[in-house]
Amino acid sequence: MQPKVINVQQPRTEHGVTLIELVIAIVVIGITATAILQSLGFLTVSNVDPMLRSQANLVAQSTLSEVMSQSFFDGDDDPRIDDTVTSPNICPSAESDGSYDRRLWDNLCDYNGFDSNNDDGLAPGIRDRLGNALPGLSSYRVQVDVDTSTGLTLGTLSNTAGCTPRIARITVTASDPRGQTVQLTGYRTSYWDEGC
Repeated sequence: MQPKVINVQQPRTEHGVTLIELVIAIVVIGITATAILQSLGFLTVSNVDPMLRSQANLVAQSTLSEVMSQSFFDGDDDPRIDDTVTSPNICPSAESDGSYDRRLWDNLCDYNGFDSNNDDGLAPGIRDRLGNALPGLSSYRVQVDVDTSTGLTLGTLSNTAGCTPRIARITVTASDPRGQTVQLTGYRTSYWDEGC
């Protein structure tokens, strides 16, 4: 009797991928590539934002410095210069006649309500004290608010009703071409103690 030969087949080692695996791989690679390209596009567009914000911040700082460098009192009503002034009005009629020529502005209240885009029908944008447009800043805007209201406090100082204000809060808001705003606030105090 002859022995039976059992044919044992060696398992085949498969090489390659199936069609389903190939389709899944293509879909995954496509989704990943789309996500990467979209994020790079977003980064490219938003990469300009820090530069614009930085420029708006510099515009706000420059304007705040300009306002803070002005006298607390109007030159015609300064008790430190004229001893006959006993109850000064720190914000008399403003010399800000709507002109970009800010050379006549002699106290910080003259800047109250200043808006670089609302002036004499001139093109909007940032201008120097003489009214000259600054190159590259025509799409920026700066606004100033000077607050000397009663109840304003800073440390131990406060503006009391019936007394000459001792504190002014200056808020400068600068806007970049995309409409993003930077707001800086500074305080200015009076060195005249005899108001109340």
